[in-house]
Amino acid sequence: MARKGTIKNMGKMQREMSDARKSRNAAKAAQPSKEMTSSPSKRISALSAAAQVLAASEVPMRAKEMIAAMDAKGLWTSPGGKTP
Repeated sequence: MARKGTIKNMGKMQREMSDARKSRNAAKAAQPSKEMTSSPSKRISALSAAAQVLAASEVPMRAKEMIAAMDAKGLWTSPGGKTP
């Protein structure tokens, strides 16, 4: 008699696991999907906003100029020194 986990039993165990996965996937597919709700838009990061400002700009900009442009376009504002 072969012990659990030996090479002789591995094929049978894999088939059983495969069957279990199939039944689990079928059960998930049978459940009604949740409707996608529109979540409030996330704030854009400073790096992403800077990339957008620089892409729209024709000249190189310094950090203070980029921050002023991001604030003027409403892309990003400083959190006032607060960190998460």
